[in-house]
Amino acid sequence: MRKKLEAEGYKVSGYREDPSDALMDAKGGRDNLFVSVESYMPATDLVFSVNTPCFLPPA
Repeated sequence: MRKKLEAEGYKVSGYREDPSDALMDAKGGRDNLFVSVESYMPATDLVFSVNTPCFLPPA
């Protein structure tokens, strides 16, 4: 995941990996989004969080 995001123009601002979990925060890409990815053991699930600007028109 880290290599893919970096290839898409994201800058990793936080990364931790150990036997029980992995966490990564990155910002950038074409739309300058903030992405947070978490994984826990057993490695059957990933949790993604993406913060985006509001896509609703004003008012």
